[in-house]
Amino acid sequence: MLHRKFAFLVMGVFCAAVALLSGARAAEEFTFKIGHDMPENHPYHNFSVAFAEEVKKNTGGRIVVDIFPGAVLGTEMAMTDSLRMGTLDFLISTTGNSSSLLPRMGLMGMPFLYVNAEHVLKVGADQDLLKYYQDIVNEADVDVELLAFCGSAARHVYSTMPIKSIADVKGVKMRTQTSPIEVECWSAFGAIPTSMPIAEVYTALETNLVQAAENNPTSYVVNKHNEVANHYTRTEHTWMMHPILASKATMDKLSPADRKAIIDAIPVAGKAMYEAHLVMDKANLEEGIAGGVIYNPDIDRKPFMDIAIPIQDRVAKELDTQYALDRVRALSK
Repeated sequence: MLHRKFAFLVMGVFCAAVALLSGARAAEEFTFKIGHDMPENHPYHNFSVAFAEEVKKNTGGRIVVDIFPGAVLGTEMAMTDSLRMGTLDFLISTTGNSSSLLPRMGLMGMPFLYVNAEHVLKVGADQDLLKYYQDIVNEADVDVELLAFCGSAARHVYSTMPIKSIADVKGVKMRTQTSPIEVECWSAFGAIPTSMPIAEVYTALETNLVQAAENNPTSYVVNKHNEVANHYTRTEHTWMMHPILASKATMDKLSPADRKAIIDAIPVAGKAMYEAHLVMDKANLEEGIAGGVIYNPDIDRKPFMDIAIPIQDRVAKELDTQYALDRVRALSK
C-alpha cells in the first residue's frame, strides 16, 4: 500500500513538472524576422505589417515579428537559403523563385493557369492543395516549412517597344523569374528569356540587356521600371500565388498554441496584401499612364493559351503533380 502511495506521489510530481514545463514553453517570448524583396510601398509590406500585428495580437505580445523589406536581407533566393540556415524566420515568396529549391512548386505559378482573381483566391485558400504541397515540402527535407499559399494580383508584360500580339514577342529579350517552367513557357511564346533578380531589372532594361519584363502595375511603377520601359500590355498571363515559407528551426521552437497563432495570422495578412494590390495596382497604372506609359489593354490571349495549356499538362506529368493541376483547374468552375 505504501509503495502504491509512493508511486502515485511520484507520478503526481512528474505530471506537475511536465505541466509546468509546458506552461513555461507556451509563455516563451520570441523576436522573429520576416523578409521580402520589395519597397515599403508595395503590397508585400502590407502583408508583412498585418502578419506582424496579428501574431503580436494572437500571442498577447509575446511574439514580435520584425520586418526587413527591400531585399535588405538579399534576394528571394538568398532569403530562402537563410530560412534553411535558421537565420531568417519567415518569407513571402513567389512560386517562380521558390521552385528553384522546390521544383514541383513551379506548377503553381505557370502562365495562364488561373482564370481570374476569384479563381486564384480559391486556390490559395484550398486546404487540400495546401496539404498536398506541404507533404511535398516535408518529403524534400530542405529545412523549410510551407505554411500557406496566398493568391494575389495579375502580372502583365512591359517593354521598351510595343507588344500588340504574340508575334511581337518573338525574339524579344525577356526578363523572367528564376523558374525553369517560366523560362520554357516564354521560350515557347517566342521570347529569349533571361532570369535575374528584380533589383537588376532597371539597369538591364536601361542598357538593353533585356527589352521586356513582366509584373503587376505596382511592382512596375514602384521599382521605376516605367522610366526605362514605357509600354505596358495587359496580358494577365500569370496570377500570383505566394508561398508563405518558414524556417523549420523556427517552427520547431514553438508550442502547438504558438504555431497556431502564427498560421492563423496568415489569412489576415493575405487579405491585406490582396486588398492593397487592388488599390495600388489601379493607382500605379494611372500614375504610369499620366507619366507617359503607353498602355495596351487588349491583346489576344488565345494564341498564348494554346501554347501554355499543353505545357501545363506535360509539366504536371514530368513533375508528378497531376493532382495539383487537376485541383487548380477544378477550382475554376
